[in-house]
Amino acid sequence: MAASPEALLWRPVHGPAIDLPLVRAGQLVKIWKREAMLDVEVTGVAEDNGRLGQEIRVRYSGVGDAAGEHRQQEIIGIVRGVGDVEMAR
Repeated sequence: MAASPEALLWRPVHGPAIDLPLVRAGQLVKIWKREAMLDVEVTGVAEDNGRLGQEIRVRYSGVGDAAGEHRQQEIIGIVRGVGDVEMAR
């Protein structure tokens, strides 16, 4: 049985460090942005694998239109941890 990415982060490593993706394509992730007067947090789906500090694409359901339909939005984010992505722009 394969260990989860979280377990691998805390397991002692003997030899070269293992550089595993903290986010995998298709994984549900928390997308967030913090600014002086605003905190935004939504859930999305990673479009790419990503390692710590790497930019990836994330898809989420945007705000509904006048007809109440939600449109898929894609943003670029920076991997900050396991399943954790900060909005880049």
